[in-house]
Amino acid sequence: MQEKVLEVKCRILGEEYPDTLLTMQNLANSYQSLGKVKEAAEIQEKVLEVKCRILGEEHPDTLLTMYNFANSYQSLGKVKEAAEMQEKVVKARYRILGEEHSSTLSTMDGLANSYGSLGKVKGAAEMQEKVLEVNAGFWEKSILILY
Repeated sequence: MQEKVLEVKCRILGEEYPDTLLTMQNLANSYQSLGKVKEAAEIQEKVLEVKCRILGEEHPDTLLTMYNFANSYQSLGKVKEAAEMQEKVVKARYRILGEEHSSTLSTMDGLANSYGSLGKVKGAAEMQEKVLEVNAGFWEKSILILY
């Protein structure tokens, strides 16, 4: 069904229209869930190229697409490429959203996993420690607010 909707939106609205890009991203997410990782990555690559050109590399929507694309690369065994993309997303999210934002933390966690897969154990451990440190601080603040 999503494929049919995408076909219609591309024909009527064009491939670079925001609703069309959202449908493409949703189709890529569905493909990812179905194990069609290669197809998902191909769509994500197209969406990422358009979003970078139109919205810029540091727009939140672009960063989300880059994060998803990195996850597809990781699933395809392209761990080095995934880590490079995740590093960009971590730096941008850290600067834009801050270190305590859930999106920053989830990207850091993914990057730590990539580092581990690449044998960069020290980098992976440091990244995981940072995520744990920020999460512990969050919970401490939450408990203090409750009391």
